Amino acid sequence: MTPLIASLAGLVPEEAIKYHWFEMPDPGQPVQVDAEVMSRRLPFPKVAVACQLGSNRLVLLLVQTEQITGCVPMLLGPRGMSSGRAFGYVVQDGEVRVWHHDRTPFDPKTSGAAGYAPLIASFLRSLDTGPVAAYQPALRPNHAKRLRQGRPPQYNWETIVIEPPQPKAAPQGGTHASPRWHERRGHWRTTRSGTRCWVRHCEVGDKALGAVFHDYKINPAGSSGIAS
Repeated sequence: MTPLIASLAGLVPEEAIKYHWFEMPDPGQPVQVDAEVMSRRLPFPKVAVACQLGSNRLVLLLVQTEQITGCVPMLLGPRGMSSGRAFGYVVQDGEVRVWHHDRTPFDPKTSGAAGYAPLIASFLRSLDTGPVAAYQPALRPNHAKRLRQGRPPQYNWETIVIEPPQPKAAPQGGTHASPRWHERRGHWRTTRSGTRCWVRHCEVGDKALGAVFHDYKINPAGSSGIAS
């Protein structure tokens, strides 16, 4: 866990444990917001992205369903904390469509969402560059007492390593040389050194050869495993 994440998690003491937290460096130059990038899946359904922007500290609380991603931006500056206007986006027909949750008109020239979307795109791109650390908080027994006393909460943090998608291997012959396109679910992997890593959701295979779709469900209580 990093000092930046520790400071920003305290802004949402009751919600912090629902998210996996990431720290992203200031991207500097604006990142292009295109449909290919914005259509990528988050590594977890709820992700908090922390970023230091000059003298301001920013956290983007992202929640993703099957197609839609919602975002609540929170900015901690010299004058205190302020919440930006919540917005959502979806990729349809090769376009990124953005709207405000309060139904006010979206204007790319004035809406804060237009400035936050490039940060989301930068975060999604960073997942492809190498292993990225995610931090998952858990409440300590003294959590409620500290809040009653007006003191900042404390958490126990677990570090999770997110590995980038594996590059597609060149055809080697045999039945698995050119697999049909399919989605590979995120899953845990244990390395030879014993480190527990999360391999994020990705797409593999060749769409020209057809597609395979999987529907997964959790077995009822008392059973084990995942049925397909």
